[in-house]
Amino acid sequence: GRLIFGGSGAVTLGNVQLYAGSIEPGTDDTGYSGSKYRDFNRINVIRTGDHEQSHTYQYQNLGLAFLPLYLLNGFQSGANSFEAAADRGGRGGSPYPDYILPWHAR
Repeated sequence: GRLIFGGSGAVTLGNVQLYAGSIEPGTDDTGYSGSKYRDFNRINVIRTGDHEQSHTYQYQNLGLAFLPLYLLNGFQSGANSFEAAADRGGRGGSPYPDYILPWHAR
């Protein structure tokens, strides 16, 4: 998730979701895939809590490998496949990057 230190945002550590500032689980966001200010039809809007919940699923399936894999994918950027997958998971799709699927989702 996005956490701007000293500001507002959300971060998931294992199965714990932390929210800061004005961000809450029900806060609308577009994740890393777009700007809610340009998305007048709200097609890409997801709730921050749904995005963060996707990170808990990623961690549950990858365990301790999650953090190094996440960091190797570009930390908190639109190029990070874990962030893109969390956005997709927040919209009801698979929360896993295309190249990392749990055995039961194949």
